Amino acid sequence: MYLVSGQWLGFNLFSNNALVKFIVVTALLATVTEVVQRWVPARAFNPMDWISNISGIALGVIIIKIQEGRFKIEE
Repeated sequence: MYLVSGQWLGFNLFSNNALVKFIVVTALLATVTEVVQRWVPARAFNPMDWISNISGIALGVIIIKIQEGRFKIEE
C-alpha cells in the first residue's frame, strides 16, 4: 500500500538509508505485534517469539548484504 500511494503522492521514505529504515520499521513492527498480543485473549507475549522475529530480520539483512556484494554491477 505504501509503494502505490507513496509513488502516487511522491513520498520517498526509503530513498536514503533504505536498509537502516527497513531494519527500524520491521523491528518496531515485531515489537508492537508482540506487545499487542498481551491484550488478545487467545494470545500471549512470548520473548522467544520476539527474538525469532529479530533473528529473522538479522538473517534478512545478512542475505541482502551478501547479494549486494555478489551481484554488484560495475560501471
